[in-house]
Amino acid sequence: MMSATGPKNLRLAGALADIVQLQVGTHPDAIRWALQYVREGAEEAERDLDEIEDGCFTAMFVSDDQEAAWEFCRFSPNIAANQLQETVKFNADVQLPDPLKRLVNTPRATYDYWGGHCESDAEHMKLPGEVVDDFSIAGPLERCADGDEAGADGDWRRL
Repeated sequence: MMSATGPKNLRLAGALADIVQLQVGTHPDAIRWALQYVREGAEEAERDLDEIEDGCFTAMFVSDDQEAAWEFCRFSPNIAANQLQETVKFNADVQLPDPLKRLVNTPRATYDYWGGHCESDAEHMKLPGEVVDDFSIAGPLERCADGDEAGADGDWRRL
């Protein structure tokens, strides 16, 4: 199993891993973007994409209290943000899909892996709900279970 966020690791995962854990959020555009790199890696290694299992690292909190659900799930985009910022920093030509660009461009403090990262009231956790939605499944059951907004193309169904 290999977890991956940026294009280089996604390609490597496609070439080597039996299970790829995408760490790009839950937005269909981000998942399609990531799976394209996994597909490229698999093809370059002459592997059958259907032999690779895909998963998605995300947070999930089902609650009628939307604010509480977002608050619980804020860690997920914060984790991805650091990795995506490094991806952009070291790969100037990378083209992120809109949900990933939105996260990278959202003002926030640097994610602190060593102190306070699990505290939902920590200042670095404060991201808008709309950004949290791109990286988690959060809110009332009806909203979380609605698969229509996620799209129904082949890439999305792989997960």
